[in-house]
Amino acid sequence: MSIGNANRDNLADLEIMLQDMDSAPKLYQPTQFWHQASIRIVAELREKGVEGFRSHSSALQFYVPQYKHVIYRKSPEVADFLIKYAVNNNAGEKRLGLLLESFLSGMLEGFSDYRVFVSGDNTQTPWLSGVSESLIGEPGETLSFGENNYSKSFLNYLRGLVFLKKHANTNLIENILEIGGGFGTLGEIFLKSDKEKYFYVNCDVPPLAFISAFYLKQVFGDAAVADYRVTRNMQTIDIDELRKNFRAVVLCGWQLPRVVGDVDLFVNFISFQEMEPDVVQNYIHHVQRLTRRYALIRNLREGMKKEPPYTVERPIVRDDYVRYFSEFDLVASDVDIYGEKYIDGFHSDTMVFRRK
Repeated sequence: MSIGNANRDNLADLEIMLQDMDSAPKLYQPTQFWHQASIRIVAELREKGVEGFRSHSSALQFYVPQYKHVIYRKSPEVADFLIKYAVNNNAGEKRLGLLLESFLSGMLEGFSDYRVFVSGDNTQTPWLSGVSESLIGEPGETLSFGENNYSKSFLNYLRGLVFLKKHANTNLIENILEIGGGFGTLGEIFLKSDKEKYFYVNCDVPPLAFISAFYLKQVFGDAAVADYRVTRNMQTIDIDELRKNFRAVVLCGWQLPRVVGDVDLFVNFISFQEMEPDVVQNYIHHVQRLTRRYALIRNLREGMKKEPPYTVERPIVRDDYVRYFSEFDLVASDVDIYGEKYIDGFHSDTMVFRRK
């Protein structure tokens, strides 16, 4: 079988999702940012297949963040020159060169995030200290601390979860709903932390819904994950019924109105900011219908900058999230430690909401 034919077979579910998306209500179709991004992601998947998706250039731009400085990623020869220059112009002093290498490679920032995660964790569930990220998808960057592997996405979620553990009774959490779950990192964390307690629901647009189903099935086995083929024709998608046979389910956005049951925690990390206000407000309507305890949100406090073509028509700011979550109280927020404070004035705000 040729590589092209193999790719078509592996991407059959993606093609079905894309066809169905064309007839889905507009509120569940990609808005400007993800419409543009999806074109590149789908093209690269069709060309290269899904097996090495975490090294695809489109993934690195849109949904697989890295710690490596842009100089290190795009011009490694320049980074190497700067490191050698720092060493050679300091009388053989290697410390400055090592520090510069640690900064450009991303190890310095990664270790800083790891320290925040470890120091902020507590004895509530989920147990996070022993969770290690898989190498499925051929990641171009993996950091190792102790015996565990971490990516930037993995540590972003871990920092968010320890922030949640500071402000919520996370022992009560069993069912988790995420919208815009990337390639399934949050599901991997919860399902690895406890083999029995957690059930994870990810709702996303294709191609990300396809990629996250692929990833979670590779990590936990095909039988553990209900993919689009399982749920596509269900008139009612019952969380309690799915949980009897699966550990996770990955849905497309237009299936969300058919979901029934309760979840204890809703999560959105760095994707509501890439949508339009009416789309986010509609998603949160369903989130409030399904979520009985907590919501954990991380998005740009000031809204996304308008930098076409990967932008939004109207940026969503912090006050919008507070208003949309009308059935919840905001109990904590942070940009300095558990979010991200940027020098350009656009700060990534991590927020914890509790059901009123």
